[in-house]
Amino acid sequence: DNIADVVDDYYEELLGAKMTRGKHINLDILDLPSHDLAHLEAPFLMEEVEKTIKTMPMDKAPGPDGFTGRFFAFCWPIIKDDLMRALHTFHHGDMRGLHAINKAIVALLPKKDGAVDIRDFQPVSLVHGAIKIFDKTLSTWLAADLKAPL
Repeated sequence: DNIADVVDDYYEELLGAKMTRGKHINLDILDLPSHDLAHLEAPFLMEEVEKTIKTMPMDKAPGPDGFTGRFFAFCWPIIKDDLMRALHTFHHGDMRGLHAINKAIVALLPKKDGAVDIRDFQPVSLVHGAIKIFDKTLSTWLAADLKAPL
């Protein structure tokens, strides 16, 4: 409990607390370009998901499920139908079970030997593999939109 209190206090001091805004930004007057993002509501294609998996780091820290990118890449022929079914279920608005995998574990890794002070630790967020794949595939779509001419 004492360690948790120290960590909470440190990051609250570092990041600050949520404040209520007194003013709002009117983005309409900035005349920013707009993008048609309707295609982001389309289901993922198996080829897109496979490409995402092949570009994931193979041996980065596993998530709470214990799987690294290597597992998904190596086992793709075995798991692809189940993973695609899960992604399509999510796409169609069925969120049952999502709460079980849409979690992250935050771990503090020492930056140096003999780390004692909270500043001597680097926080890392460990996310389930299926969520990483979903996020990375979607971000690939968004990145392509940002590169496309208006």
